[in-house]
Amino acid sequence: MVINLIQFSKLKTEFDKLFEDLKEDDKTQEMEPVKGIQTVLLPHQKQALAWMVSRENSTELPPFWEQRGNLYYNTLTNFAEKERPESIRGGILADDMGLGKTLSVIALILTNFHDGQPLPTGKVRSEKQKTNSAGKSRNTASQGQCSETREIGNSQEASATVSKRQKARKVKYDFNDSEEEWLPRKTKSSPACSLVDDDQFAMALSGASSGKKKKSKTKIIDKTTVQTHSKCDRKLPRPTLIICPLSVISNWIDQFEQHVQAEVDLKIYVYYGPERSKDPNSLSQQDVVLTSYSTVTHDYGNNSPLHKIKWLRVVLDEGHTIRNPNAKQTKAIHSLDAVRRWVLTGTPIQNSLKDLWSILSFLKLKPFTDREWWHRTIQRPVTMGDQGGLRRLQALVKNITLRRTKTSKVKGKPVLELPERKVYIQYVQLSTEERQIYQSMQSEGKAIIGRYFNEGTVLTHYADVLAVLVRLRQLCCHPHLVSSGSSSASLKAEATPEELREKLINKIKLVLNSGSDEECAICLDSLNNPIITRCAHVFCKPCICQVIHSEKPNAKCPLCRSEIHLEHLLECPEEEFDSGEKKDKKWMSSSKVDALMCALIEQRNKDPRVKSIVVSQFTSYLSLIETALRESGFIFTRLDGSMPQKKRTEAIQSFQSTADDSPTIMLLSLKAGGVGLNLTAASRVFLMDPAWNPAAEEQCFDRCHRLGQTKDVIITKYVVKDSVEENMLKIQSKKRELAAGAFGTKKPSASEMKEARIKEIRTLVDL
Repeated sequence: MVINLIQFSKLKTEFDKLFEDLKEDDKTQEMEPVKGIQTVLLPHQKQALAWMVSRENSTELPPFWEQRGNLYYNTLTNFAEKERPESIRGGILADDMGLGKTLSVIALILTNFHDGQPLPTGKVRSEKQKTNSAGKSRNTASQGQCSETREIGNSQEASATVSKRQKARKVKYDFNDSEEEWLPRKTKSSPACSLVDDDQFAMALSGASSGKKKKSKTKIIDKTTVQTHSKCDRKLPRPTLIICPLSVISNWIDQFEQHVQAEVDLKIYVYYGPERSKDPNSLSQQDVVLTSYSTVTHDYGNNSPLHKIKWLRVVLDEGHTIRNPNAKQTKAIHSLDAVRRWVLTGTPIQNSLKDLWSILSFLKLKPFTDREWWHRTIQRPVTMGDQGGLRRLQALVKNITLRRTKTSKVKGKPVLELPERKVYIQYVQLSTEERQIYQSMQSEGKAIIGRYFNEGTVLTHYADVLAVLVRLRQLCCHPHLVSSGSSSASLKAEATPEELREKLINKIKLVLNSGSDEECAICLDSLNNPIITRCAHVFCKPCICQVIHSEKPNAKCPLCRSEIHLEHLLECPEEEFDSGEKKDKKWMSSSKVDALMCALIEQRNKDPRVKSIVVSQFTSYLSLIETALRESGFIFTRLDGSMPQKKRTEAIQSFQSTADDSPTIMLLSLKAGGVGLNLTAASRVFLMDPAWNPAAEEQCFDRCHRLGQTKDVIITKYVVKDSVEENMLKIQSKKRELAAGAFGTKKPSASEMKEARIKEIRTLVDL
C-alpha cells in the first residue's frame, strides 16, 4: 500500500519534470476544428488539435533514427536497416484530468481524415429527402447487411451544457436488440442505410483535396451515410476505434452529442453486449466504434472482428490500463491493426517507469517494441540514476507526448482558469453513547491486536486486524453499520469446509470494503480479479497463481509464509462488498449525520439551487443518510458500484440537469467516483469518512473541480476527534512526506512491505 500512495502524486510530479527545460515551440501552434464541432475550443485544446493533426500527418523518422545514405541508422542500438522505419502517427495526450482530452479527440476525428482533410460526413436529410430515398434505402439495406439504426434523443434530463439546438437533435447510433437496457432506445421509424453514389462521393473527396485547403478545413461534405460497399471504403481505412472502461462509454456518447453539430450525420457504433455485430465489413464502414477494454480482451483469439479491421486510428482512453505487459488485455490491444494510435491518460506512469513500455509498444515505436531494448537503453539507466538515460527518456517523451497540467500557462495565462477549491476538515465529537460503544470496541480490538503482536502473528491474522479497524471506522460514522454479532475471531482449524469457505468469503468482503488493501502485495498494483488465501490474505489472481506455480510443491503466502494451494483459493463475489441498511433496526441519526444535515440545511436556506455530493466508502452508510435526506425534504439521487450502467447514466443526467425539480444532492460511493464522471453541477463535496488512499479522495474531488465548473468548490471532510480517523490522517501525511525520487526508487521488498504494514497498524490502534 505504501508505494501506491506515494507514487500517485510523486510519479505524476516526476513525469511532469521530464518536460522541464524543454522548449515546446512546436506544440504552441493553434488550429481551429471543422465547423462540425459546435463547441468553441479553448487555446490549449486548439494547440492539442494542431499537434495531434501534425503527428498524424507526419512523415518524419521516429526518435533516435537517422538516414545515412541508403541506410536507416538507430543511435540507441547502433544497428542499421535498409527499410525505412514507419513514422509514429500518434502519441500520448497526457493532459491532466479535466482539461478536455475527449473534446480534443472528437475534434481530431472530424478535422483530420486522410491527407489532412476533414472526415466526409453527411448532413441530416429532410423528411422529404428521406421519403424520396426510402425505396433506394430498402434495396441497399439488403445488400449491405446493415445493423439496425437506433437513436439517442436528448431528454429533459440531459446535461445543462447542451444548447437548445442540440437538445432537439437526434444522433444516429447502431446497436443490436439484445443490448443492455442502458443503451440507446430503438427508433420507431428510422430510414434504412443508404448508398451514396460512388461518383458523387469521389467528386466530394476530390473537391475536399483541391487547392482550397483553408476552406476545406471547415467544409462538411454533403453526402448520405456510407453503409455499404463504396470504392473509397475499400481503399482507405475509415473508422476510429475508441477503447475505454465500460463506465466511460456513456460519457463518450454524451460528449459526441454535446460537441458535434446537429447537421453532422456521424455514424457511431457501440460494440458491446452479447449480440454485438461480428461482421468486420459492417464495422469498418462506421465513423466511430466505441468499445470497452474487457470486450476487446474477451474477443481476442475468438475470431475477433476488431482484429480483422485496418482502423484509421485506435484511441485508448485511460490508456494506462494496458500497463501490465503480461496481461491478455495488453496483448489484445497491441494486436490491433491501425494507421494512427493514441493514448489518453492523465497518469501515464502509475507505479513505476516500466509502465511506459506497454504504451510505447502500442505506438509501434521501434526499437522499443522489443522490451529488452527499452530496459537496456532507458529503464535500467534511469533507475540507476544515469543522466544519459534520463536525457534519452526526456527526448523520447517530448517527441511523442503533449502534457499540460492545470497550472500550465498558454500565452501567459493559466491553461485552465478554474474557480477556487477549498478543503476544510471538520472535526466531529461523538455523543456520550457513541463514545462508550466506540471505546468498548477499541479496547476489545487493542487486546486482540496486542496479542497478535506479542505472538508475532499480526500479519498471519491481517484480515482480523482489518476487521477491527473497519468496525472502528464504521462506528465513527454510525453505530448501525456494525452488527451486534460482529466477531473478529480467527478461522478455526476444526471448521467444516463450508464454514471455512463462508468465513473466508466474509473476510474478502471485509478486506475489500475496508479500502485499505486496494493493491496487491505482489505486483503493488490495484487488485485485479481479487482472490483470498486460507490465511485470509488478498492478492490478484494472476499474481498469486504465478507464485504457487513457481514455488511448487511448497508454495508460501508472500505475507505470512503460510502454505498455500491453488485448490484452496477463493475468488471475490460480484460487486458490492458491504451489505445494505440494517432492516431490523429502527432508524436513528448519528453525530456525523447530524453534522452533515446541519450543513445541508444551512446551505439550502442560503441558496436552494446549490448542488452537493455526499461521499462515503460504505454504501450502507449512504443508505442511512438517505433516510435523513427524505425526512428533511431533499431531492437526491445516488451512484454506487452495485447499480447497472443504465441507472448510473440516469443518475448523472438528472443530477447535471438545471431543471427546478432536479436533485440537489448526489450520494456517491468513493469507488464509483473514479474515472469518467463529470459532476460539475456540484460545487459542494462532503466526504463522510477519510479514505486510506488520499489519491482516491483527490480523484473524487476532481469530478466537480474540472473544466466546466463555474463556482468555487468547497470540500468538507468529516473526521471524528480522538479516533482511528485522526490516526488515518497522520498516516496519509507521513506517506506524502516519504515521497521522493520516484524514478530512482527501488521497489520495496516483501519484508519492507510487512514492516510498513505493521507500523501502520500500530499507529492506527495507538499501540
